[in-house]
Amino acid sequence: MSLSETEVYIISWPRPNVEQNAAHIAGVLAGQSRQVNVIYSTADESSRSGPGNWIQVSDAKYYGLKFKEILQHSSGRRFLQIHADALHDDWPGILKRFDDHCDANRFAGVWAPDVNHTVWETPEVMIAKSNDAMAFVAQTDCTVWGLTQQVITRLKQFNYAENNFGWGIDWAAISYCYVNNLTVVRDLSSVVVHPRGSSYPNHQAGMQQNAFLRQLTAQEKIAYRLLTTFVDHKKADHKNQMARGAR
Repeated sequence: MSLSETEVYIISWPRPNVEQNAAHIAGVLAGQSRQVNVIYSTADESSRSGPGNWIQVSDAKYYGLKFKEILQHSSGRRFLQIHADALHDDWPGILKRFDDHCDANRFAGVWAPDVNHTVWETPEVMIAKSNDAMAFVAQTDCTVWGLTQQVITRLKQFNYAENNFGWGIDWAAISYCYVNNLTVVRDLSSVVVHPRGSSYPNHQAGMQQNAFLRQLTAQEKIAYRLLTTFVDHKKADHKNQMARGAR
C-alpha cells in the first residue's frame, strides 16, 4: 500500500475525550499518510505523545494560532486538517476521498466532508450540485477540511497575530479560491459528527475576524461580500421553508 502524500494535522486541546480522540485519529491515519501531526496544548503545559508527530504549543493558543502553527510546519503541497472533537468511523476513508478529489481535479482548492451541527448547513451554503456526491458551496466549515497548494501558499501570507480564535480563516481561503478559479466543495458522501456549540466568545471572535479579513485583496473582498450575501439569503429561505413545514 502506498502512503498518501497529503499531510495530516490534528488539532487537540485540553477537553474531556479530545486528547484521546486525537491519539485515536493519529493512530488510524499513521499507516495511511507519510506525515501525521498533532498540534496540541495542555492546561498544565505538560507534554503528550502518541502516534505520529506531536507538536506542543501554549494553551493560550486557540484555533487561529494553532492553524498558523500548521502553516509553519506544512511543506505546502496539500494537507487535511481535523479538529480532535470530530468523530467518524472511517478516517482513512476521509483521507482517501480528499486524495481522490485532488488527484481528479487540477483546480481543487478547498474540500470538506459534510459536518453535522454546523452553523453552515448544506442547504444554506450549496451553490450547485456536482455530478457525483460533491456540492459546490459558499462555505465548507473548517472542522475537517483539506487545502491544496495554492490555497496554502495564500494563507501563509496572512498575519494571524491578532486572530487567536481563528474565525475568518475559512472565508479567506474560500474567497481566494473563487477569485482564482479553484473549486470549493463539500463531499456529501462523508458525514462527520461534531458536538453542538462553541466555547469561543462570539463577540471577540467576530471582531478578530473582521480585522483579519481586512487583509483580503480587493478582489477577495468582493468575493467575500458576494458569498456572505448569498449565504444570508439562503439562510433566510431555509428558515422560511422550515417554518412553513412546521405548520
